[in-house]
Amino acid sequence: MTSLGSAWKACWINLLFMISAYSLGRVCLEHLCGRRRGDVLLSMITGINIAALLSLSFAVTGVFRTMKPAYIIYLSLFPSALYIFRLVKNSSKNSLPKFRGEIIALLLLTLFFAGASLSMPIGWDEMVYHHSVVQRWITDGSPLFYPDIPYSAFPSANSFIYWMLTDSGTVIAPRLFLWVCWVISLLALMKISNIYGLSRGKSLLLAMAFATSQIMLLVVSDAYVEVILLMNTAGMLLSMAGASCARTSTEDDPIGTSVLFGIMAGGAGAIKLTGLILFAIPAAWFVNLLHLKKHDRAGLLRSAAIFTTVGMLVAAPFYIRPLTYTGNPLYPYFCEWFTDSPPRIAMSEFHHKIGSEKFGSRSLAIFFAAPLALSSNDNSFDGNFGWQFFLVLAIATAGIVFAKASASKLRVNRVGSAGKADDADMAGSETGPKERMMYMTAALALLFYIFWFFSAQQARFLIPAALTIYTGAGICITKMRKSLQTCMIGLLLMLTILSLPWKASGYYYYSWSQLLGMTRRIDFVNTGTGGDFLSSVDAVMHLTPENSKLMLIFEHRILYYPRRTVIGTPYFQEQFFTPSERFTKIDDIYAELEKSGADYLMVAMRPEGPDELPEYIEKHAEFAENLSQLIPTGQLVEIWRSKNHSLFKIRQSSQIKPK
Repeated sequence: MTSLGSAWKACWINLLFMISAYSLGRVCLEHLCGRRRGDVLLSMITGINIAALLSLSFAVTGVFRTMKPAYIIYLSLFPSALYIFRLVKNSSKNSLPKFRGEIIALLLLTLFFAGASLSMPIGWDEMVYHHSVVQRWITDGSPLFYPDIPYSAFPSANSFIYWMLTDSGTVIAPRLFLWVCWVISLLALMKISNIYGLSRGKSLLLAMAFATSQIMLLVVSDAYVEVILLMNTAGMLLSMAGASCARTSTEDDPIGTSVLFGIMAGGAGAIKLTGLILFAIPAAWFVNLLHLKKHDRAGLLRSAAIFTTVGMLVAAPFYIRPLTYTGNPLYPYFCEWFTDSPPRIAMSEFHHKIGSEKFGSRSLAIFFAAPLALSSNDNSFDGNFGWQFFLVLAIATAGIVFAKASASKLRVNRVGSAGKADDADMAGSETGPKERMMYMTAALALLFYIFWFFSAQQARFLIPAALTIYTGAGICITKMRKSLQTCMIGLLLMLTILSLPWKASGYYYYSWSQLLGMTRRIDFVNTGTGGDFLSSVDAVMHLTPENSKLMLIFEHRILYYPRRTVIGTPYFQEQFFTPSERFTKIDDIYAELEKSGADYLMVAMRPEGPDELPEYIEKHAEFAENLSQLIPTGQLVEIWRSKNHSLFKIRQSSQIKPK
């Protein structure tokens, strides 16, 4: 367990990476986006996205085989440090952040949750593929596709950053990296609210209400990639806020903003397929500029084309990789569009159903009731945003209604007094920057919600929509009287405290406890993985030779197994036993085991993890019964058993004596 790295090493490599990412982003803002006074947050977000693209290019061209990725971070530190030193030397005191006290307060408030991000991976997705795939890439020196781990063909821009961070010798580094992305997102939300007039203290409370919901803490502590989607969403909203309110607005020449939008939207799309919906944020911005009727239509179309081109150039390479390996850029989804292979189509159908059928349901009543369920402790959507979300949604909705009513009243008064007004004047006078941002965030939230409702109904996939709602609500609060603002923030704080996931507090305490040496790391991982999983890891370590190969069935958490390991669960992957209906005879099952080259077989007594549906539980039970036929024949020999796992030796055909 100690060989997988330390928390201090994770802190060190993340610090170096963030310095390099900031410098890279700052150079991009200056030279590609035309921003001489680059925003710190936008610089970091931009730099992270470009670093992911560079990491992909280094990986596929073989640079990572000849030079350790960690060395690239070390080498980039020197020019980065010199560049930052020059920036600091030439900056004035006025260029420093104006709300340093609130930033420090935010960091202190989020520090309690950082303990989980400095601990060993125990999240399901981490152990199944986020870290496991990267570990294989490091071993093989190339970002290969592994048929037994279908997620190895995800676009996964995050995995290439993980490769650079993990190569330093610690699997903890990616977890801390996502914590940093989370903090960047919260700082961006604070800054957006402050740009539109919300006080610094109230901006801090609004950000913490968003940050401490059950689902937000879950995605950070278990290192879900939705944190990176959140960061890019926050970056694009911050760019919009800065452009619409700045004295020298890029609304007059939006080409620089178009490049910036393209980098962030493309970076979001490069994470996962559903991230492509975030291209709608810049699209809403250009529609807003077009509505103002103060800009040349041809110029706006040119800027929109620049944004789209840059976005596709950033995202497309991450889809070309799975296209090259599998013939399907969307793998493991929609395989029926690209192949007639029964195993591949069966696997794809399984993953599609897991995403679309396990959580939530689709009906008109659910469409309108889901926001309430997402605010309560109801777990229909695999998480919730707390009761503060319902209040924020109500504030944002009320703000839109009142803004539209005020605009209609103003229009009537103008027409009544002037007879007829110029359309362009009316468009500009009825709505200011606040109102336009409110309308854009409302439209985006509705679009994201509809997309979520008809795709995969898990709460974490709705995080970008939640951020747009919080952004709009923050603007609405600024339009209230001071006394009403205080009441709303006070009520928001009360609901936030009421909705805190208090049951998880022991987890955060336990994480800090093992970091400080008060408890053992192995005990933390053992508790976090259910109390029985590590016993199977220990059995493999002590009962199998170092050069042996292990197959897992109904158990997918391959990260900690100390042998070459493949997953053989039917339908989860296409390489072995899929579809299981084709493997009912002893000879067929045994031939598949021999083909795998596995020496040992670890079978979970029941399918582990969240990737199960009733129809597949029945199929897996039938397969397990068929697999057990190999025990009486001596082809499988049980050498260890626990409450939840059994370890078998796969005997070669030459070792089995005929009866």
